[in-house]
This record gives sequence, structure tokens and C-alpha cells, in this order.
Amino acid sequence: MPTEKNLTNTVMKYLKTLDHSWWFKVHGSPLQTAGVPDIIGCMHGQFIGFELKVGNNKTSKIQDYVIQKIREGGGAVCIAYSKKEVVAFITAHQSIFKPKVTP
Repeated sequence: MPTEKNLTNTVMKYLKTLDHSWWFKVHGSPLQTAGVPDIIGCMHGQFIGFELKVGNNKTSKIQDYVIQKIREGGGAVCIAYSKKEVVAFITAHQSIFKPKVTP
């Protein structure tokens, strides 16, 4: 079974190929806010978070709370178990993640 680290590396490699975007791998520590998604970023002005899981792992209560708050704030969050799910999420949200047209 792949590890979360392997999944994270695979997903980060993919995300870094996307134009007009910025991505950051969150490294948890006692000084880090609890529940923040594993990868956060911005694509065409839209905040995006990816919470990566492997196997039968599920989100914790604090992760669920943070994900809810991000969505309430207008951000997008995907809980993904594979790179394929991340690609599908980006593809499904193309209308949101397009460049803003300025007059």
C-alpha cells in the first residue's frame, strides 16, 4: 500500500505542472494550526486545499472542522486517496479555477 508521503510527493509533482497556481506542502508540528489540509494552494485566485489519505484512513474531527471553515470562507477542499482523485477535482472545477478577466 502506498504511504501518505508517496501520495503527497506524487500529487505535489502534478500540481506544480499547473499554470497560474501556487502550492505548499504543510508540515505539521506542535507550532502548526491543527487540521490544516496537507497541501494548500491558490489557483486563479481560488484557495484550494487537499487533505490526502491512504488506505482506510479518515479525516479527524479537527480536520472536518477546518475543512468546513475553509468551504464557508469560499475555498475549495478535496479529500483525496489518489492522484487520480486530485486530477478529477481540478478538472471538475475548471470553471472556478479559470483566470479572472479584468476590464
